[in-house]
Order: sequence, then C-alpha cells, then structure tokens
Amino acid sequence: FQPPVDASGPFGYLAEGARTNIQIRSNDLANVVGSVWTPTRCTVSANYGTAPDGTKTSFLITSNDASETSLSGGTRTVTSAADQVASWYVRESTSGWCHVLCWDVVANGARQWFDLTNGVVGVATAFGAGFASEAATIEKTSNGWWRISVRFSNPATSVRARISPSDGDGDTNSAVSDVLEVWGPQLESGVQFPSSYIATAAAAVTRNADVLTAPAAGFNTFPMTMSADVILDHTTPANTYLLSLDDGTTSNRVNFIITSTDKSRVFTASGGVTYADITGAPSYIEGAAFSVASAIATNDVELYVDGAPTGTPDTSATVPVGVTRLTVGGLGGGSIQPYASIRNVKIFDERLTDAEVAD
Repeated sequence: FQPPVDASGPFGYLAEGARTNIQIRSNDLANVVGSVWTPTRCTVSANYGTAPDGTKTSFLITSNDASETSLSGGTRTVTSAADQVASWYVRESTSGWCHVLCWDVVANGARQWFDLTNGVVGVATAFGAGFASEAATIEKTSNGWWRISVRFSNPATSVRARISPSDGDGDTNSAVSDVLEVWGPQLESGVQFPSSYIATAAAAVTRNADVLTAPAAGFNTFPMTMSADVILDHTTPANTYLLSLDDGTTSNRVNFIITSTDKSRVFTASGGVTYADITGAPSYIEGAAFSVASAIATNDVELYVDGAPTGTPDTSATVPVGVTRLTVGGLGGGSIQPYASIRNVKIFDERLTDAEVAD
C-alpha cells in the first residue's frame, strides 16, 4: 500500500514480527460456498470500488432488512483464553457507523462500534459470558478508507468474526438499503494489536518476520554516532529492538531498544561484558515521530531523544570490537521486531557533539 507520509516524506521501513491471518478467503467476501462467508439480511457485491491497495477489489454490503445485517466469516479454531484481534478496512457507510462482533457461535460474544464519519471508536457491549472488547482503534488510511481493529477477550476454542453497518453508536440495526464498503478482513489469535494486512485464500497465511540487515563494512569502528527517526505503530509489553550493530553474536554489540515501558534505551557489550545501559526519560507515543541517537566511544556513551541528552551517560565503557552487521528493526539477524516505522538511519564515524546531534 502507499506508505504513510508527513512533511519529511514516507515514514520509512515498517518492521513487524511474524503474524498469521486465520480469516480464510479474505479477498473473496462474496464466496458463500461451505459458509466461508455468510451474509445475513444483506447482499455482498464484489469488485465494487478501489481498495486500499489500489485495485478494484472492494466489497459492498447492502442491507435488505431493518434488523441486524452482517457479513460473517467462517468458524475458526483458536486457543482458549487467547485474545483475538479482528481488523477490517471500511469506508463510510450510509449512516456513518458500523460494528464488529466476535462470538463463540453459541451464546457468548462482544460487539464494538466505530464512527466512520469522525474517525472515533464508539461503545462496546457484550452478551453471555467471557467475551469483552479490550481495546479498539480506528486509523485513517487513504481515499476515505479507515482501518478498524478490536481486541476481544475470548474463553472459547471456536470463534467467528463479523461486520455490520449500524444506524448509530450501540445500535445493532441498519435501515433497508444501508451500505458499507469493506475490504481486507483479518483475524489474528493470541496477539495484542493488528499487524499489516495478510491476504488469504483457502487456508490461513503466515507472513514471515521482517528482516533487514547490511554488512557493517565502512562503519564498524569507534568512536561513532548512530541515529534514526522512529514512528511507533504499536506499544508492546516487552522490549523490542530498533537497531543492532554486532559481530554476529551478542558478545559485541550496540542496541537501540524500545523498552517495555515505551522508553528509549541504548545498550552496549564488548567481549561478552555489558558496559553502557542507558534508558531515557521521554516515552514513545503511538503514531508520534521521535528521533533517537547515541554517541559511542571509549569511556563516553550518551543517549539522545529528539536531539536532547537523556539518561545518565556512561563514562567508563569499553566499545565493542569486530562488529560486522547492522540490523534495522530487530535484534541482530532479525528478531524481536518493534512494530515501528524507521527512517533516516545514520552512522557517523566520529563522536558528534551535543550541538551537532541537536542540529
């Protein structure tokens, strides 16, 4: 898809971990064979308009009844007590509202509403026991499209996710002839937030983790200053890695880290011994741009966020030796991705001054 942009250009390289879309036939929403998709009190028209990826492959749901209209995916097997994250691309409906339901196909489930006119998350309701909407997002993309997502708690081993046009916030009904344009449904199990869209056919599809590495020839000596611009897509409950400069092991390395509390951290090791480990004060905010930098020299390691020094500098560090590899968006070799967009990665072969870092 067209990458998000701001005044400085495209957001950059999006680094994500491996994810699986278990919602089959995600590009074939009019397929009712074997209950792959089930339209209830509505019709579904294929190839209706231009989808977020630029192809004419969107689908139009048209209500033909004044009660709850829905397009439901097939029943999927999941791990009991694992959260489910359902996401869709949607374009403004007749009424400007829609809702997503996740349920166990028996008597328990939860709904989450979305305001497609103003881009606001609406109310959530639940029925039966065990299901709840734990978190929901609505994100503007391109050409009037929104990407909506909701994380559901779930005690069941079988679930279905469905989407419906709505007459208003908390209202399950839709008027006859109400429409909702949709594309790209995704259902991910055991996760906290949605990843980028993964198209499926007859079976679930797993996207491999993003791995971006480069030989460190030409920028493998110290002193040096490293920097990058970052836009965090989603916060996570564990440490993730923005940059890693290493020797192919964890013995000699420099790591730029986003901590489990959403702060910047720089970590260095030499000969298997930890030296600098500095955590900064400012916290990352989802969707906001940050600049992070570190000067690394013998007895002089310092961390900067948005050009300002932060944390306590290390004045007794030994620098790594024999570094050979740079990994962008992960730990050395490509793991523990940050679910962040990274751009303007720079490595200077000198220790920049505070004023130069701030410039």
